[in-house]
Amino acid sequence: MSQNLYTVKLSGEGATLDEAARKLGVEPSALDPEFGLVLTSPAEGLYTVLLRQGASPTVDGKETAGPYANPAIGAFGPPRS
Repeated sequence: MSQNLYTVKLSGEGATLDEAARKLGVEPSALDPEFGLVLTSPAEGLYTVLLRQGASPTVDGKETAGPYANPAIGAFGPPRS
């Protein structure tokens, strides 16, 4: 099982990982603090978080959505010298 991305609708500038965890119905420790809380749609107040392996979030389709794949990103072809 891999880590997945979820979006969460949060209000205001004081958005926190704790608030995102509450909306997803998981413990704050289920969110990856290194990834953090990424504002992906300022107009809609949507943030993206990364859930750790094994977390079981509650997704309602209005305030939360996902899971979305989190594929590894790597170089394409050999590096130029």
